[in-house]
Amino acid sequence: MAVSDVPVDLDRDEAREAATRELSDPAYVSDDPNPLERAIDWVLNRLGELLAGAGGRR
Repeated sequence: MAVSDVPVDLDRDEAREAATRELSDPAYVSDDPNPLERAIDWVLNRLGELLAGAGGRR
């Protein structure tokens, strides 16, 4: 039986639930940093820019 031979008969709510189940799989989870990690990175970058600029002044 090929995949195209399988009948798909889902209503809107069933399709939404199926998509939610499928996309909750850890394989789809992004490795993007969370908001706290992004905030810490931003602060550290600004601090690095500030220190780099202070080192060049006399």
